[in-house]
Amino acid sequence: MPYFEHQGKQIFFRENEKTSPNVVVFIHGSGESSYTWQNQLMIDVDAKIVAIDLPSHCNSDDFGYLSLDLYVETVKAFLDSFNFKIIVLGGHSLGGAVVQSFY
Repeated sequence: MPYFEHQGKQIFFRENEKTSPNVVVFIHGSGESSYTWQNQLMIDVDAKIVAIDLPSHCNSDDFGYLSLDLYVETVKAFLDSFNFKIIVLGGHSLGGAVVQSFY
């Protein structure tokens, strides 16, 4: 299972099989997980498609505190750990708030 590290903790993500400098990142709502986006991982586009488990959700490590800022920092840390050329973020509910705060 793929993980990246943020604040010394493991953050899980699901991804499609494509290798591309472009990425679409999906962010789930409160109490959900990357599994919410399983069908979107199969969209046929010229991009890597990723869905993240936010901190303290599903396969990601637990954090002692949760906040919108933490979630935004986690998405930024994910993007910083790769060298993507074009980035598209999408989310619903809490994930939508993360995307809006990120931008």
